[in-house]
This record gives sequence, structure tokens and C-alpha cells, in this order.
Amino acid sequence: MKKNWVPLSLFTFPLVSLILSLACTLPFSNNSIDNSTAADTIYETEILIWVEVPGETPEDEIIQLIILDEVSGLNFNSKTVDMLKVDDTHHGVVLRVQVGTVLKYRFARSGESKSIEQTSDGETVRYRMYYADSPGEVHDIVSKWEDTDIIRGTGKIIGLIGDVESNEPIENMLILVGGQQVFSKVDGSFEITGLPSGQHQLVAYSTDGNYKTFKQNVIIEEDLTTPVTIHSEKSIWVDVVITVNVPENTVPAVPLRLTGNLNQFGNSFIDLGGSIGGNPKLMQMMNEIETNQYQVVISLPIGADFRYKFTLGDGFWNAERNIEGELVTRQFIVPANQTQLSITDTVISWNSVDFAGIWFDLNVPKNLSDEDKLFLQFKQEDWLSPIPMWHIQEYRWAYKLLGPTGIGDLIYRYCVNEICEGQNSSVNDQELIVRKTRTDYPETSYLLDEIIFWD
Repeated sequence: MKKNWVPLSLFTFPLVSLILSLACTLPFSNNSIDNSTAADTIYETEILIWVEVPGETPEDEIIQLIILDEVSGLNFNSKTVDMLKVDDTHHGVVLRVQVGTVLKYRFARSGESKSIEQTSDGETVRYRMYYADSPGEVHDIVSKWEDTDIIRGTGKIIGLIGDVESNEPIENMLILVGGQQVFSKVDGSFEITGLPSGQHQLVAYSTDGNYKTFKQNVIIEEDLTTPVTIHSEKSIWVDVVITVNVPENTVPAVPLRLTGNLNQFGNSFIDLGGSIGGNPKLMQMMNEIETNQYQVVISLPIGADFRYKFTLGDGFWNAERNIEGELVTRQFIVPANQTQLSITDTVISWNSVDFAGIWFDLNVPKNLSDEDKLFLQFKQEDWLSPIPMWHIQEYRWAYKLLGPTGIGDLIYRYCVNEICEGQNSSVNDQELIVRKTRTDYPETSYLLDEIIFWD
């Protein structure tokens, strides 16, 4: 099958210059770094992202690059960048990012459909990944949209990943190529099928940071198998002291968590509900060192792109916000040549704009033990990941919701040990018990709820 990819060398110089002139600089967070212990220089680089889309793509719709925030949830706090049309099927964009940035993104179309790219088997692309260790470019191919068919032949990749020194297999490395992703097995093997023929970039990413990020270009031939062998280098770790100042109106004596984009900061790398992959039970607890100031000492791999935020819930509910009430996710590229690093951050607000909050006050039945934990689960289009409640006294739990707002009717339910109302019933109906409130009250509202019995 003839390949339709147009190499960069075939683009005219004026066109490339135009794309470069339209480079988009991604916003960085304003974390305040103690310059006595951390690098005081931020280096930036430019990356070119080229994409080939199906020929059936509507001509009047702009191809968009959607930059995703996995810490907040893939459906939340994303950034949209319009791409420049090169011809009917090729589009490009230049991004200016910090050196060391690990970019998570996918492609979409503007217009009423807001169609997100799909893999060849019709699954929505979770995200692609690009590691910006230097100036570079990546060539991507959209297999299909929801309303188009795949017209390109496909092939597959089989591979092995191991330690570069010991050659021992590496399990649970995230392998990404062509909009698909899999985890390596216990023997280090992986297989990805249904990849459109052409050039792709393969990325191997360590979900806990134990290994450095690896990337290489691969060529997929129709109906053929491309073998890949990866030798990954172990990371070197450094201690980081993170101190945060929180608003004076922070609810006292409740857990403050640090959540981030690695396993040990709560990221499960799967969808736990409503595109949220952060598990509050696995997030780092902050320690209060004085009134409205918290601290924790963590270890991070040198060179890692650490995305993180502070939260009274998870990466979406009750997460820190800026002065405009928007979600905040911070970026810290871990510098080398330091034995210990210090970061000082300030949370501007927990609240969405013009929202004083909702108190959920719950009495639970006496057949629950001291070991049982209560959770609060909210629903938008889907049920989102449950949030741990705060134990106030025996048989009584509470939680104050501070954001987000603008949801309209807020549907919620309670969960015991993450088994939620309706799920514990002999009737297999998760909508059996539905509670509802609103997030547009101008003053703090109070909800008194009760679970009569939990079987």
C-alpha cells in the first residue's frame, strides 16, 4: 500500500517559517522555587507536531491539538491549540515547552461534532505522549474519527523492554504508539495491533519514575509485524522538600494531599471514573508544620517532568485554584547536580468563584465498624471516582465541597469502602439511590443525610 506521509523536507521553507512564527508557548505554573537549592534557570525548546488525518475529514473543520492534564482528569483542564492546515490531510503546529516536558495529547476536530480521534478498532484515544528532551518533531497519524472509516492498512508491533545494565525484563512500563497504549508484561513483552501503516513515535514511560523515558521512531508496514527491543536506563533519585502555604479559610484538621502524575502520588494511569485516574488513597499526605503551612519530603527522579497539585479531595474535586477560579496543575522538571531540592508553593484558593461551598453531613448506621471508610461520589455524565469523607465522630462523617461549580444539578451518593449506594443492593441497579443538590447557592449550604442500613 502506498504511504501518504509527506516528509518535512517536502514542505516549502516559507510554510515551515509560518508555522514556526505561530509557535504556542504552554503556560507554566507559578511555583516559587527556593533558588538556593533548585535550578534557577528554565530552558525551553520548540517541538513540531505533524499529523495526517483521514481523507474523509470535513474540510470546514479545524484540526485541534488537545493538551491533556492527567492530574486533574483527562476531560478537565485541557488546553486546545488550533493546528495549521498544510493540505487536505496534513496539519502542523509548533509548541514551545520546557526542556524535559512530557506532553500528553490527542487530536480532535472543531465544529459541532467535537470529534476526538479513535484507534482503528473504534476506541477513543486516551492520549499520545511526546518527550521534549531537545528540539524535535513527531509525525502522527489519526486512524479514524467517530464518523469515518479506517482506510489505511494496519500492522502491529511486538517488543521486549529490559534494564540496560542487567537485561532483566521491566514490568508495567507504559508503551505508547499510534494513539494506543499498553503495559509491558512480567517478562517485559508487549504487543500493539491495529496500527496504521506509516511512521510513528514509540514512547516507553515508567509510571513510577524508576526508569528514564525512552522514545524512538518506528515504521509500520501493512499486514507485517515490526519488532522492537528497548533497553531502559534506571533513574537517579533526589529528595525534594515541598512546603505549601494554604488560605486562611482552609478547613482545619482535614487531610491535605499532594497528588501528581506518578503512581506514588495517586496516578493509576487508568480511568477510575469520568476520566479521572487519581486515587486519593495513594496520594501523599502533607504534614502541618504551623498554622496554614504544610510540608512533605518526597523523592523524585532526576530529569522527570513532575506535574502536581494540592487538594482537599482529588485532582478535580476540591483541588487548588487560581484567582480566576480555574484549576491549577504545577510543573517541575527535576534538575540534576543537587543533593536536595526545596520548593515553596502557595495555594491561592480552594473555591470556585462565587461559591461558598456545600457541607455534606452524614449519619451512618451502627452496623458499620470503625474500620469502614465513607466516600462521597459525584456524577456528571458518568460517576466519577469516589472522594474520602472526613470522620467527625462515631457514626458521623462530613465533607465540604468547594469546587467546581457551574454543574447545575449535582447528583451524588455515598459509598462505604468505595462500594456505593445501589451497588450493594440485591437489585443490580446503580441508579437505585440518587441524591441531588445544586452548586449555585451564594452562601454555604448544609445537607443533612442519613444511611438507615448498610447490608
